[in-house]
Amino acid sequence: MLSLFVGDTATLDLEVYVNDKTASSLNSGDDKLEDILVLHLEGGKDFFVTVLGSYTLSCFGCSLEALTQLPSPIRDTPAEQIHQLVSRVESLN
Repeated sequence: MLSLFVGDTATLDLEVYVNDKTASSLNSGDDKLEDILVLHLEGGKDFFVTVLGSYTLSCFGCSLEALTQLPSPIRDTPAEQIHQLVSRVESLN
């Protein structure tokens, strides 16, 4: 628990761990790095802080079938095209 007094400041560092399951949905655009952080003040009200992150497309979490069908590097491919490709490959399996 962190106690802050009037005029105090605090810095929060957040780390997001991406695994093969979450990377797949981030690459295809089905998921985003966003959440709401609730800052609760003891004896006071709650503050809701929107936390957003950006994810750089990567081959991590993509199937080899989908990667071999990409016309260009994954970072140069629009997310919508990746989404369509992943959906098409998954429907074949």
